[in-house]
Amino acid sequence: MPDGDQRAALRVVLPYTLVAVIWLLFSDAALLRLTADAALVSRLQSAKGLLFVAVTAGLLFALLLRELRRRRAIEDALRASEARFRAFFEHAPVYCYMVAPNGLILDVNAAACAALGYSRTELVGAPVSHLYAPAARAKAQAVFERWRATGRVLNEELSLQTRLGAERVVLLSAEAVRDAAGQVLYAVFVQRDITDRAQTEAALRYANAALRASEERLARVVETAPDGLIIVDAAGQITFANAAAERILGLTRSALTERQYDDPAWRITAVDGGPFPPEALPFAQVMATGRVITGVEHAIEHPDGRRVILTINAAPLRESGDAISGVVAVINDITERRQVETALRESEAKFRHVFEAANVGKSITLPTGEIFVNQAFADMLGYSRDELASKTWQAVTPPDEIDSIQAILAPLLNGEKDAARFSKRYVRKDGSFLWADVSVAIQRGPDGRPLHFITTIVDITEQRRAQEALRESEQRYAWIFEKAPFAASLSRLPDGAIEQVNEEFERLFGYSRQEVLGRTSLALGMHPDPEARLRAAAQVREQGYGRRVEMALRTKSGAVRDFLVNTDFVEIGAKSFVLLTAQDVTERKRMEAELRRSEERFSKVFAASPAGITITRIADGMFVDANEAFCGMFEFSRAEVIGRTSTELKMWTPEARARLIQAQLASGGLRDFELQARSKTGRLITVLFSSVPIQLEGETHHVTTMIDITERKQAEETVRYQANLLENISDAVISTGPDFVIRSWNRGAELVYGWPAADVIGRPAGEVIPSAYPNDDAARVFAHFQEQGFWKGEVVQRRKDGAPLAILSSVTLIRDAAGRPNGVVAVNRDITDLKQAQAALRESEERYRNLLEVAPVGIAVHSEGKLVFTNPAGARLLGAASPEQLIGKPVLEIIHPDGLEAAPARIQRMLAGEQEPYPVEDVFVRLDGTPVEVEVMATPLKYEGKPAVQMIVSDITERKKAQDALRQLNAELEQRVAERTAALKAQYQRQATLEERQRLARDLHDVVSQTLFSASVIAETLPRLWERSPDQVRRGLDELHRLTRGALAEMRALLLELRPEALAQTNLADLLRQLASALAGRTDLELTLAIEPAPALPGEVRLGLYRIAQEALNNVVNHARARRVEIALAALGDGVSLAIRDDGQGFDPDTVRPGRLGLGILGERAAAIGATLAISSAPGAGTEISVAWPGES
Repeated sequence: MPDGDQRAALRVVLPYTLVAVIWLLFSDAALLRLTADAALVSRLQSAKGLLFVAVTAGLLFALLLRELRRRRAIEDALRASEARFRAFFEHAPVYCYMVAPNGLILDVNAAACAALGYSRTELVGAPVSHLYAPAARAKAQAVFERWRATGRVLNEELSLQTRLGAERVVLLSAEAVRDAAGQVLYAVFVQRDITDRAQTEAALRYANAALRASEERLARVVETAPDGLIIVDAAGQITFANAAAERILGLTRSALTERQYDDPAWRITAVDGGPFPPEALPFAQVMATGRVITGVEHAIEHPDGRRVILTINAAPLRESGDAISGVVAVINDITERRQVETALRESEAKFRHVFEAANVGKSITLPTGEIFVNQAFADMLGYSRDELASKTWQAVTPPDEIDSIQAILAPLLNGEKDAARFSKRYVRKDGSFLWADVSVAIQRGPDGRPLHFITTIVDITEQRRAQEALRESEQRYAWIFEKAPFAASLSRLPDGAIEQVNEEFERLFGYSRQEVLGRTSLALGMHPDPEARLRAAAQVREQGYGRRVEMALRTKSGAVRDFLVNTDFVEIGAKSFVLLTAQDVTERKRMEAELRRSEERFSKVFAASPAGITITRIADGMFVDANEAFCGMFEFSRAEVIGRTSTELKMWTPEARARLIQAQLASGGLRDFELQARSKTGRLITVLFSSVPIQLEGETHHVTTMIDITERKQAEETVRYQANLLENISDAVISTGPDFVIRSWNRGAELVYGWPAADVIGRPAGEVIPSAYPNDDAARVFAHFQEQGFWKGEVVQRRKDGAPLAILSSVTLIRDAAGRPNGVVAVNRDITDLKQAQAALRESEERYRNLLEVAPVGIAVHSEGKLVFTNPAGARLLGAASPEQLIGKPVLEIIHPDGLEAAPARIQRMLAGEQEPYPVEDVFVRLDGTPVEVEVMATPLKYEGKPAVQMIVSDITERKKAQDALRQLNAELEQRVAERTAALKAQYQRQATLEERQRLARDLHDVVSQTLFSASVIAETLPRLWERSPDQVRRGLDELHRLTRGALAEMRALLLELRPEALAQTNLADLLRQLASALAGRTDLELTLAIEPAPALPGEVRLGLYRIAQEALNNVVNHARARRVEIALAALGDGVSLAIRDDGQGFDPDTVRPGRLGLGILGERAAAIGATLAISSAPGAGTEISVAWPGES
């Protein structure tokens, strides 16, 4: 309400109220003073009441008449303003809405309805959020919340969804319309459709993204390609090189781009080191023929001095037409592959040499038994090699040994073991037997299937004979030792009577124990030679013992036998005895003669054995004897060996010798123990070490046999190396026979073709991997291969699953020693990915070129200050008939003079790699001199090897015009909205003033007037009851006092209502007490106030809580039918809680509509101050309304 209206209303209401109060309070007292006549007083009071009513009616009539006239004028002005606003609202070319604070649409114009496909009826009352596309609703909600917080939103881009599902892109501006108290009534939403512009911008962004993605894919393919890629321009200058080219050629990109393709620094030669013709270089061939050139091989000198062999494929690059603008070449470093191929050939030659030239037997044996032998093995058996080629190993093996040998070979064939060693006999051609030490290693295919055995045969016939003789000698010694009797007796001193004998004594001498106990040997007649006995006794007395005294003794039967007697003095208790042990050596003496003859034979075998044999004393490791084979093996003379140890001869370290001795002691000897030793000159020798212990002169010795297997180990290592080499090559290595039946198939072939080796070995190669020759004829290829023995080129083959493969194949014909074809070896490399990458590169370049041609925006590149490229759209934008008109033109000539000052610095910053805030708006100059407004997006790049800048240019002339028109329209719209808002604000203020006056009038009529009327009636009746019923008069006076007090409280509340600033400044506790007093004065309710100290509250919060309490108490009076009411105010942290409880009839909150009982108003008032409202009620259980305001924090 305007201040003038407030003052006018107060000038009428306050005097009237004051007079009315004075009149009501004091008029009765004045009448009583004028006259004591009760009848006259009664009539005067009636007249007074009529006068009061008449005056009140007159005043109200005057006030209402003035208010009605003012309202009519306001309504006329409002209708005119509404008509103007409605005309603009309906006919605006933009989408207009009126939206309530809760987000519901109050009104919408025809443009919005037409664009969205809805009728006005369908949109009004619907949530405005439903108009937005699902993806934009979250942003729309955030924008709406920002509008609610700030009251204004400008140019927010959002997407609408039409009834048919299409999307429209709009720019949203919103302005809040508020009432006099600053509360938002509604908002005016204005949306400008920018769909066409957004689609154009989206298309441009898509084109840019696609272009960047294509460039990135191309760059990734080129940079990550395993093969080197270089581009050479038509003049022979290298303009581009990828990372692989840097690695292969050993130069950085900048160094490469400074070189010509035939730069002398390359030192280009043929693969064999000879001169390489310049016209044979791939670049020269492509420029001369215009065709793709593949498989060119030559060598260059790497910057680190290495000689690198390259294989090169080259293809022409063409600009418009057929002119060749350059050459793209793919290079591969095949130096390592050539080295591997050379090493493989050398390894095969070495293997063949070792096999043929070995002085031990060598055999390649098939699992079926067929053998292929070297000359040494044939000589061992007395056959020719051709004779043995038709035999199996079983044919030259004694029949009784075949099963045992097959049992030894079975684990190798089953894959349980890879090698075995054993001794066996072979049947010579003359029928005699050859003992051999056989070492067998199995060779498997890539699938693990056995291919053949590689067998090494060492003739050990003489060694076996020596071992047999040695074994016989050892058996004789063992029999003598184990069966020789040792007799023992214990004789008493000093008489020599025998106290005890052992069983061997009884057995040897033929006496029972009872026959000898207590008797002396002399008494038994055991000494046939008394002189010898006396000599032995003298030695014992002199030395105190006797050792190995040889003596003849007679047995019970009278036989005289030779004994070795040992004698010792022993003390047992306090007695002295002589302990005598006798060993019958009668047989030994006889055997010694035989042993001498055996040792003579052993010494001959020992000396003549081809294996090294030594006799070593275990105690100190000293060599007691060594044969010539041992000395020759270790390059020592016999004199240098005897009396020295292996450690002193530095054959092995003391630690190694200690471990060897320990192993010998633990096992009692060693058999075929493989170890390495060093000769006198330091040469490393691998030997098979076998040893057995023997006793010589009472000490333990070892007889050791050593066979030099150094060459055999080297041959085995060579075989393993060759096998591992083939298995670890990533390329497919395939060998076939002359008939092209597959013999071997390495792991690389399995990976390339998907065929396991087991599935292809034995099958024709043409059946497994049929080949097509894309660059040649199959007949010519085969003829070239037959003539040259080698062919290399590209073929197309297929995997097991049918997938095609591009293969770079190198095929070599293998010949035997006689020059006859013996097989074929193919080394195949899968170049499918390379071919696909090259095709993808060509497709990417073609797509990029097409995109540039059809792009609706101008795309240009400038380098070194001049335009070097532009697409047709760019030419049209600058007014050129074709792009050629612009090529070579200085880039600064197309920039408007106003922008020339900043342009060079911006270009230099971009070329230096600094980020620029793009896109930017600029002005270009067409060829005819006319300016054109453009939007420019620029990025740095390399063009033909030089730093350049790519520009994407859009003509924004029309967009600028549209933006100017839109700004003008927005300004006009904002002016009209402001005018309409001001008019609505004034209208709302007048309406609020009228509603407040009407409420005050109702309160005056319903509360104060009724209360005063009731008081006046009671006052009139009291005099008549004064005499008759004093008690009733007292009750009437109490009621009159209550009514007047309630009327006074109501008048005070109305006075507060008439003065909002006073209402806002009064604390909440006093306001609640005022409400309670007014309610108590006009009702019979029992009121309880529970007010606790509370923190100071903001004015709007106090007013809001006061209004909530006022409305809640009115609900209690009008609807609750309660007898008691409680008003409770308490502190709640920084805030407060307010509760109004009654014991009335209650209600079910779930069945009451929000607008009934003023519940909606209570909720709105609580939300307006940031408080929470809770209503608890049930039928018959009363009602509690509680409000919690949490405080400003």
